[in-house]
Amino acid sequence: MAPHPGGALVPFQLPILLKGTSDDDVPCPGYLFEEIATTEISHESPGSSQCLLEYLLSRLHSSSGHGKLKVLKILLYLCSHGSSSFLLILKRNSAFIQEAAGTGALDNGGG
Repeated sequence: MAPHPGGALVPFQLPILLKGTSDDDVPCPGYLFEEIATTEISHESPGSSQCLLEYLLSRLHSSSGHGKLKVLKILLYLCSHGSSSFLLILKRNSAFIQEAAGTGALDNGGG
């Protein structure tokens, strides 16, 4: 598949990402981790890797606790299965991930 101009996510990739990062309490299906990590979403180009990370970071900032947990699990999976260009971009943006992961409640407030 030819890279999409500017490295933007192409329309067929968005439903995969929306399902994988939904705000509901249904766990992300395991096959979606593999689709995100091994398809063109993270391997197409450095531009698509950047777009993928920007999407995941935006979901991390705006999602419920369930959505944040799903995004963090996808990021963890991408650390071991994603493209090298995605990992490089991820390392450069680690502070944004730490900051976003610390916002909002990830639990029910129990201490």
